[in-house]
Amino acid sequence: MMPGEALALRFRSFVGKTNSLDFPSPYWHPFDMVAPCTITGDSIAVGLYPHLPCHMAYSKIGATTKTITQNAGPALGTMIISAGSNDWRPSESSFEALRQKYEGRPVIWVLPGPKFQEAREMIMNVAKKWGDTVLH
Repeated sequence: MMPGEALALRFRSFVGKTNSLDFPSPYWHPFDMVAPCTITGDSIAVGLYPHLPCHMAYSKIGATTKTITQNAGPALGTMIISAGSNDWRPSESSFEALRQKYEGRPVIWVLPGPKFQEAREMIMNVAKKWGDTVLH
């Protein structure tokens, strides 16, 4: 399995990816029929993008949350955000600013790795406030 594929399999229940046969894939969910998506973020987003049927708003290896917020374009459907793994000093306000950019859209946050515990907690706070989904 390629890097990003395992995580992408977990996303399919949110953003839709069925096989070419007349019946749903094992990862099919009713939302699949109505849920286009857009992805933005850091290297995690770069790795996920080829495995998801999403549009790219902005993704760059090494991008900080502030850079993502400044460069991410408009979204289509569900917004998938990967941020926090490149922030020297993460701040909840930077995650909040990124989330506000996509107000009115459903958002799925992809948490950075366990060594970024401070950023993970901040993202979970923002996600809870907005009622977003968080993928651990």
